[in-house]
Amino acid sequence: SHFDDDGGRRRTGGSSSYPLRNFTVTKQSVSLHNGEAIYSLAYNNHFTQIVSTGHDKRTVLYDVVKKKVLWSDTGSSIADSCSYSPVREHFLVGDDDGDIRLFDATNVTKIKKRSTFKLLSSLPKTRIYHTEFFPCGGLFVSSGEQSTSVFNIASGKIVVNYDEDRVISASAIVNRTVVAHAAMESPHCIKLFDIRGGNSSYPALHGHTDNIWSLQTSASGNEILSSGKGGTVMIHDLRTGKP
Repeated sequence: SHFDDDGGRRRTGGSSSYPLRNFTVTKQSVSLHNGEAIYSLAYNNHFTQIVSTGHDKRTVLYDVVKKKVLWSDTGSSIADSCSYSPVREHFLVGDDDGDIRLFDATNVTKIKKRSTFKLLSSLPKTRIYHTEFFPCGGLFVSSGEQSTSVFNIASGKIVVNYDEDRVISASAIVNRTVVAHAAMESPHCIKLFDIRGGNSSYPALHGHTDNIWSLQTSASGNEILSSGKGGTVMIHDLRTGKP
């Protein structure tokens, strides 16, 4: 599920510093993962590069303008999630071993891994379902089997962690201080947390009756778009707590 940064209109090029213009949309099809399932896609803030992860355990960086693969890496396990920094040429990759790897793509001819983060969990292996940078680029949120954690990239430490006895299948950044996450098992609701500590003023969001797979916050921060099993898609109003 996806809300674009323009508050409702699909933006296919440019950046947030420039007004939306009319574009001629052309279809571009490319095979990046040997015909296997693609689990996650993220574009850089210039809309010129896409990083993707797939069932073939590969992470691929693709140049949309030049129409070529810039870099690829094969991990030891399947990577389910990736995210591109909104302020730097850095991207995150989360895999089924519970590792979250931060890559520096400033120099596309020599992409390097800067650091590896580990999701806090009591489980021996924690599958990473979602990673997302905060707007400042200095923090990121990651959700896995039974927890959602917010990391400080510079220190490598966990700022705050939220444990659940359920599989956390999706998370999203609502604003600079509030994070939302959702689980597969019942109750199928979306919970919101304040990363500064204490409880968020937002109530839990209900409406789904089965697994929730994806969350995305609107540009205004007032709505959350969620999608789930069975093709259910909902927009939740955070001001009222109702879909």
